Amino acid sequence: DVDDSIHAADKFTYLIQSMKEGSRAHDVVKRFPPSTENYPKAVEALKERYGKKKLLKQVYVRELIKMILDNRAKEKTPLSVLVDRLESSLLSLASLDVSTDQMVEFLFPMVESSLPEDTLLAWQRSSFYGRDGTKESPVKSELDLLMQFLKVEIENEEQRKLARLGFGMEANDRKHQKWKHSTAGDEVTAAGLFSGSD
Repeated sequence: DVDDSIHAADKFTYLIQSMKEGSRAHDVVKRFPPSTENYPKAVEALKERYGKKKLLKQVYVRELIKMILDNRAKEKTPLSVLVDRLESSLLSLASLDVSTDQMVEFLFPMVESSLPEDTLLAWQRSSFYGRDGTKESPVKSELDLLMQFLKVEIENEEQRKLARLGFGMEANDRKHQKWKHSTAGDEVTAAGLFSGSD
């Protein structure tokens, strides 16, 4: 909206193209015939409908709650994806003037709860856990330290993958898993080992 090098009529076209057809937001914009004069009106209508800070804060907090519930399911979200989503939600909340104190007080327990069990244990054993971030420059909150820890965990995970791939261990692990899966449920007996005749 701030780029003056693009004509308002073109901005209107880009706005329509970037929206999901049939969505409520798309319907709001389609009420205005595409023109230079109508572009600011369409943007204002979108802000009026979807730009309320209180509503947006609720959307991002609900997104965090959804992440926690999703992580309780069988198919867990990969840590790198989880951290990307967390960071995106936290940055969005910060842009809506949610203070650091509010984030730490209400969001830290939620973010911590969204972690897989093994990551949570690693966090509690790490040097980041319980560290006094007020003595650091810049000052770090408990939530900042947790996010920093998670980024280090992702880097370490990538390093482990790289090291394993370098020695072909990844492929061997997959073969081992396949063998374990194919033999799962088979009972080993002496009769199964015997291959001779009476």
